[in-house]
Amino acid sequence: MMENGRPMVLLIDDDPVARLLAREALEQSGWSVEEAENGRHGLEVFLKRRPDLILLDIMMPEMDGFTVCAELRKLPEGIHTPVLIMTGLEDYQSITQAYDAGATDFIVKPVNGLLLGHRVRYMLRAGQAMRDLRDSQDKLMQARDAALEGTRLKSEFLGTISHEIRTPMNGIIGMDELLLDTELSSEQRDYAETIRTSAKALLDIVNDILDFSKLDTGRVTLNRVEFSLPALVDEHLARYDERSKEKGIVLRREIASTIPPTLWGDQTHIGRILQVLLSNAMKFTERGEVSVHVCPAPQILARGPEKMGAGRIRFAVADTGIGINPTDANRLFQPFVQVDGSDHRQYGGTGLGLALAKQLVELMGGTIEFESNPGRGSRFWFDLPVARASDRMPEAAGPRVALVYVKEVVSQAVIRRTLEKLEYHVQTLADVEDLVKIGPEVAPILFVVECNLLVLETARKHVQRLKERFPRLRILGLVHESFSSEILPHLPFHIDGHLGKPLTVDAIKSAVEASGSSELAA
Repeated sequence: MMENGRPMVLLIDDDPVARLLAREALEQSGWSVEEAENGRHGLEVFLKRRPDLILLDIMMPEMDGFTVCAELRKLPEGIHTPVLIMTGLEDYQSITQAYDAGATDFIVKPVNGLLLGHRVRYMLRAGQAMRDLRDSQDKLMQARDAALEGTRLKSEFLGTISHEIRTPMNGIIGMDELLLDTELSSEQRDYAETIRTSAKALLDIVNDILDFSKLDTGRVTLNRVEFSLPALVDEHLARYDERSKEKGIVLRREIASTIPPTLWGDQTHIGRILQVLLSNAMKFTERGEVSVHVCPAPQILARGPEKMGAGRIRFAVADTGIGINPTDANRLFQPFVQVDGSDHRQYGGTGLGLALAKQLVELMGGTIEFESNPGRGSRFWFDLPVARASDRMPEAAGPRVALVYVKEVVSQAVIRRTLEKLEYHVQTLADVEDLVKIGPEVAPILFVVECNLLVLETARKHVQRLKERFPRLRILGLVHESFSSEILPHLPFHIDGHLGKPLTVDAIKSAVEASGSSELAA
């Protein structure tokens, strides 16, 4: 702690002569000095005076310098205080032990006064720089937390207001529909239809805001059901029949023959994404066509040609509209952002559609991309892991159990927590021998194993027996480098998918989904 504007140094040494010489050198350099004749007294003085730097001798009775330094680092006030160790033992072991105990630097006895002054000056400057940096980091963290809290509160407010608006809007639309079913004059019918069109447009905006706030606050969950893919696509195309006729736009759809007609997935969210992409395509297209194309998603392998399938489907929406300027591409998926944000823009909207679509796609473990030529049109596509309904496994009566045999602690924690979020009951295995103890009452359906642990023959045999006991078990192999030698080519059992590092929550979700999906290509 500064005293009379001078930095304070705490000198801890049992040798009074050494303390005297060090004090003179430090005071001549302009420092204020406090002394302690042993380690225990030094800790007491530290807590009382809070010095800016500690000069600490190693060889002291009862409590040596290593112990004092370690005790200092345990105190909240002493975590970052610079500690300069004084030692007459200029050897590697003492220096290493000093650093291990938490020392900042060391100086050899007998202490040179000039060198000591320079060393202390440097350490105090470095210590001040570190304190300034920590203060800046603390302020940034506080600002970040405040910004995140502000964003959360705004999202909650938007969600609340949108929900309150949607209720009367549904009433307006419903009563207007009833009104249109009554005997009306042509003028009255025109008014009622205008009300319906305007109310539905407003309701779409409110729904966008409400959906965005739910996604932003993590309140959206997946709901997988069996659904007809052709019916889903046709339903959303039919919404634009009238508008396409008015504009002279041709609507068409093409579903590849390798795609099964009945799928297992989140029909509502897939339809929501299609709605966003079709709405944009119709908004920005004045003539030509808007098309929907569904096919197996191509996967680029590191070794070998492009391969179709692997349980992922590509949904693509293409148009012949105005296209997107390359300078606007980076802003396209940002919320509340429109390519034309001017007051006199030609096209309306909230700028939430594509941001919503991106979040929904990523929530389902997929990816979304686009390509565009200004003046010639755009093509947006998203790839999702969607299972063939006829091949999906029946739901288990009890909790879904996943086994995790991963030694690396961080990877194990990330995998375990992600699987728990996916509503799996997770059992982590300490040793491959634990596989023998898995009884029929557990009935695991997923097993995540570190591939380099399967090098031993014993491990492979245990996994093979586990697979034989539980035929429905899906196996995911964790590799440290994708397509590395860790992916063993000859195993007595099939690995349904691989996880590569660095691990991400989305990658784990995607791999789990894909491993449970059938190949959609012939």
